[in-house]
Amino acid sequence: MASDVDTTPLVGRDDLVATVRSALLDDVAPGHTAAVFLTGESGVGKTRLLREVGDQLGHGGALVLTGSCLDIGDASPLHPLRQALRRLDADLAPPAAASVRALLGVFAEDRAGPDGAGALLERVSRGLNVIAGGRPLVLVLDDLQWVDRTTRQLLLYLLAGLGDLQLSVLAAVRSESLQGAHPLRRVLTELRRLRSVRVLDLAPLDRAGTEELATAVMRRPLLPEAAEQLWQRSGGNPFVVEELSRELRDGRDGLSDTLREVFLARVDDLPRPAHRAVHAVAAGVEPVEHWLLARVVGLPEHELLDAVRAAVSHRLLVGSADGYRLRHRLVAEVLEDELLPAERAVLHRRYAEALTSAPAELHQARLAHHWRLAGEPQRALPAAVAAAEEAERLYGYAEAHRHWSVAVQSAEGLPDVDRATLLGRAAEAAHHCGEYARALALLEELAGADTDLPACELHIRRARYPAAAGRSALAEVEYEQALAVADCTPVSGRPPPPGWRSCCCNSAGTPRRASGRARRWPWPSRWRARPPRWCWPAPRWASPRRTARIRTPAWRYCGGPWPPPSGPVVRRPSRWPICTWPSC
Repeated sequence: MASDVDTTPLVGRDDLVATVRSALLDDVAPGHTAAVFLTGESGVGKTRLLREVGDQLGHGGALVLTGSCLDIGDASPLHPLRQALRRLDADLAPPAAASVRALLGVFAEDRAGPDGAGALLERVSRGLNVIAGGRPLVLVLDDLQWVDRTTRQLLLYLLAGLGDLQLSVLAAVRSESLQGAHPLRRVLTELRRLRSVRVLDLAPLDRAGTEELATAVMRRPLLPEAAEQLWQRSGGNPFVVEELSRELRDGRDGLSDTLREVFLARVDDLPRPAHRAVHAVAAGVEPVEHWLLARVVGLPEHELLDAVRAAVSHRLLVGSADGYRLRHRLVAEVLEDELLPAERAVLHRRYAEALTSAPAELHQARLAHHWRLAGEPQRALPAAVAAAEEAERLYGYAEAHRHWSVAVQSAEGLPDVDRATLLGRAAEAAHHCGEYARALALLEELAGADTDLPACELHIRRARYPAAAGRSALAEVEYEQALAVADCTPVSGRPPPPGWRSCCCNSAGTPRRASGRARRWPWPSRWRARPPRWCWPAPRWASPRRTARIRTPAWRYCGGPWPPPSGPVVRRPSRWPICTWPSC
């Protein structure tokens, strides 16, 4: 079903469209990258402009991939790119779609290793290069304020020229969302340093543009006093201008001055089935597929089609190939206050039940979102865990941290749930995404929980997290506390025989004499030379010049024959071999 924005003229943006087209296509040299980020308030026309520029770039010979970010906090990693590839796969013939499906298959593969995230970005870059086939590639992203961390990293990687790909990015960002410590603000700050990146603020229409748009919507000229009143009430916001102009066109000039009342008046005028459909879409995660909406509202097929058509004709819903959206998210904010809490819970429960019974692959993040808002934590928990594991598989640790946090909250008060394991996984995900304070807070909560986690492992993790954040003093204190813990023994569990020599290292990794706190570990009887001396862990942030930097605490070999008695060898420098101790 066609969207109503297709019939609305693009007013006052001709110069901006030409500027964006030139920056993304005409002025981009082969093998280079460029980006334009459009910022502006809600309803200022960013999505409409993306569509217009995307069509012109496509007609100019570029391959345009269009995706949008999800409007929930626990979005899936790389969702907009995967959505764009699926749309392209549906539009291409089977032979031409082979490269697209090959890249989609990359996201489903299991990868492990310390460089897995970088390897994933490189494979995505190569796959996009193959898909482009020598043509300029343009990635159009809407609602970038909801972008996941993995997609932000991909944009930085590609726009920095690391992917060896001729790429242009056109994205829309809701400016009122970039407040405080929003992560996208830091990304835009970094990208502004690149000469090929431009950030353009999309201003509201001036008075002449407002009157021109209102005249096109009403299909007749406005009286001067009506045009002045419309300009004052709308502030030049194209969406508000269109809404108020349609009310004037229909003779409803007695409406109140707020958008809330405008939206509620439109919803109340809908037929009862259409009213139910709009409320259902407002409670869902957009886009809401047709089959999903049918199961939630429970209407017969012909009645549902009539209801959706009525909502589209009233300019409340927008229909597209992938589902239905509210024409503006302000409608959802208005309708949310009109529903009772029990009514909202019923809608979310219907969404979750429909998603669970669907034969297609489950979107675990979406499922956990609906079960949680439906007040069913015992059913939201497994979906949140599955979503977290999927995010970790794609190295989306920021998203995984949010999913694990949802799982921890859902597990409160539930019987037969290993909450300690959830806390540990949440802490580790927070550590990997750089949320060190949150990781330490989760470890403190884990320490107070009923868990079998050894005290030695708890101290090691407490040291590892601040060490990665550069807080060496705090990490050293935790390592010292680990020295006094009795359960810090090798993996074999055998206690170290008494009377054997040892030495330990200070925080800088320098050997010093054993002070009684150091562990004494055995050496094989075949070693006839001087007994080896094994130092206490040297943190990776304190490794000297000749040592390898590793993620786990390291045991420094202070003397004696080689190889070490146990433990995987990381590296053997000429004088300072290092090995890791498995229990750490």
